[in-house]
Amino acid sequence: IGGVPGSGKTTLGDALVKSGTCEILLEMDQFRYDANGNYHYDADNNEKIHWQVMDALAAAMDRGESVAIAEIFVSDPYLRDFIDLATEFKYNIVEILMKSTYESANMVPPAVVNQMKVWLQHRIDDDWALITP
Repeated sequence: IGGVPGSGKTTLGDALVKSGTCEILLEMDQFRYDANGNYHYDADNNEKIHWQVMDALAAAMDRGESVAIAEIFVSDPYLRDFIDLATEFKYNIVEILMKSTYESANMVPPAVVNQMKVWLQHRIDDDWALITP
């Protein structure tokens, strides 16, 4: 599930888990909390957190769980990593790109959200509904 901050990615992912459509929801924000439950965003940690998500995804796939991933996908290589792993585990891939805009739960400034919208526009203009390896 891709989209800018505040587009409803987590809300949709939570609904997929609650409905039983998926067993687990993974997103980078889950790895941005400290031991006291405080959220910390630092773009310099994105690469490290991406690989933490990948490790959690591989473990879930190894257990045969159905997984929803809610991410911004600001980097095509990150998306390619998810596709490659799903292909390795013979998982079907469906991409949903959220286009709605609500207030970001993590207080991402509107200027940053607008920059991400520009980047994501090429995904909207291209064939983004289903990605096949």
